[in-house]
Amino acid sequence: SGMHINIIVIISMYILLALKVGKGKTGMIIQLVFVWFFVFMTGFGLSGIRAAIVITLLYLSHFLSRDADSLNSLGFAALIILVLNPAAYFSVGFRLSFLSTGAILVFAKDIRRNISVLPGAIGESVAVTLSAQIGTLPVISQSFGTVGVFTVLANVIICPVLIILMAIIIIALFIGSVPFIGAGAVWVADIAVLGIIKTAEIIAKLPFSTIDVFSISGSAALVYVIFGASLKMFLIKS
Repeated sequence: SGMHINIIVIISMYILLALKVGKGKTGMIIQLVFVWFFVFMTGFGLSGIRAAIVITLLYLSHFLSRDADSLNSLGFAALIILVLNPAAYFSVGFRLSFLSTGAILVFAKDIRRNISVLPGAIGESVAVTLSAQIGTLPVISQSFGTVGVFTVLANVIICPVLIILMAIIIIALFIGSVPFIGAGAVWVADIAVLGIIKTAEIIAKLPFSTIDVFSISGSAALVYVIFGASLKMFLIKS
């Protein structure tokens, strides 16, 4: 997913800085190699391609000394994918990926400002999760008919562990051949994966963990878009 790509970029940046090659265009090119290699290894999933294209465009704007716009980059990524594979539009994953990312770009910063009472990482996780829920609700209701009630709680608990897990995996790629250290990293990663799965299972079994929702028609979707625009204006004014 896009979060995995972002984690790879951040961790690879620190590794390259430690190796004295992380600054400037050379470091960015190496990071892009890492990103696209990850996309290749994960089977060119739509969310991974989307994130990789956006990061590539952002770095390209830096190379050309141009200002980058995340929403424009996201739209261009969608255009590239649809030109290469028009059938991707009918993929639920495609719509969820782009709608969630677009909603995060539009709403997350304003929601975070309005829940400033929550501390650092918790507030960020809540803002991002709520934003993604706003963007993807029409597709989720149409495709699955249910909405998770405890999504925010699950993300607050699981995301920090997932970030640590990704860091361990990436570091293990570099030091995996070192005796004991590589095996130890894999052991810790295995425990982290089991912990994530168990946590998700526990939350899914909580009473009223999901609620049934009706499928949104075309006219209802238009109303929902108007609601989203109104919510954005409200968050800005507040």
